[in-house]
Amino acid sequence: MTDDFEAKEGVRAQRAPDCLLCATPGEALYIGLRDEVGQAPGIWDLKVCPACRLVWLDPRPLPEEIAKLYHGYHTHTRSDPWASVLYMWGVRRGIRAVLAAGFGYRAPMAGMARAVAGRILCRFGLLADIIGATVMWLPSLSCGQLLDVGCGGGHFLARMRSLGWRVRGVEPDAEAVRFAQGGFDLNVFQGTLVDAHFPANEFDAITMNHVIEHVDDPIGLLQECRRVLKASGRLVVVTPNANSLGRTQFGKAWRGWEPPRHLFLFAPNTLQVCSERAGLRIEALRTTARLAPEIWKASARIRHKQLTGQAQDERADWGTRQWSLLMGLYEHIFAANRAAGEEVVLVARKN
Repeated sequence: MTDDFEAKEGVRAQRAPDCLLCATPGEALYIGLRDEVGQAPGIWDLKVCPACRLVWLDPRPLPEEIAKLYHGYHTHTRSDPWASVLYMWGVRRGIRAVLAAGFGYRAPMAGMARAVAGRILCRFGLLADIIGATVMWLPSLSCGQLLDVGCGGGHFLARMRSLGWRVRGVEPDAEAVRFAQGGFDLNVFQGTLVDAHFPANEFDAITMNHVIEHVDDPIGLLQECRRVLKASGRLVVVTPNANSLGRTQFGKAWRGWEPPRHLFLFAPNTLQVCSERAGLRIEALRTTARLAPEIWKASARIRHKQLTGQAQDERADWGTRQWSLLMGLYEHIFAANRAAGEEVVLVARKN
């Protein structure tokens, strides 16, 4: 990184012209982007590495300026949208059956019929992936100690605790920490993972759901995860896929860019390089289309606003929702197996 600084509507930023992974000078990918999600100040540019295809924000906000980017960002206290829909539909028994058959969690009052139903439901790939995401695809592993990095309001930790895990969280946002502590009585440290100073070899599992793209040192974060993970432990990372079908379709309007909060955007190959440099052994690396309908819907709204300067009207928004559901199903069937799903899922252990 150079010593060149500039101001972005009150946010101080520093130039980052070269690729983090291979030091190749970046090429302009998109310029003049505004935050269409949280209304953070500034006009921002994205670069891409012509060698390894890592994408990053250039210039990117200084660490002490990051808090300014989250004032209008209200996602910390929301639960997983798919989990909310599933439970709203009253299919908790089916969810438990899939978790028992696919991930080893004990289903209350489980019988032969429930076990058979679980095995059948697990064959429906999208359904199994959506339900698996509610536990970050973690098998029960006798339910040891779990750390969620960037735990937000604590909905995921509360769910995992109900399944038998001993849970702890790390979250830099003070409001989210208060919600997690007051609403769920969770043990959550306010700050970063490095600030928490956990002992080495402390956790049986670590999860990071849409976190690594927000940090300015992703390799350092993975190294700290490795340090506090037990030798037999498992790390699960989920992040937007910069090679997704939605990104190809929407270009600069793709929801996953989210400037200026997303400092790096990964594809499977670049996340693999980061993980290996951090001393992790990759157990699984794939993409998922489980959030494709939400991503396509949000991207369509961003594109409409970029083109017209106005939000969609109600009739157009209804059509966007139906179209997004169909495209999400299409992506699951045809794109996820080609590493073009909307999210990258990494499962790793200590090397």
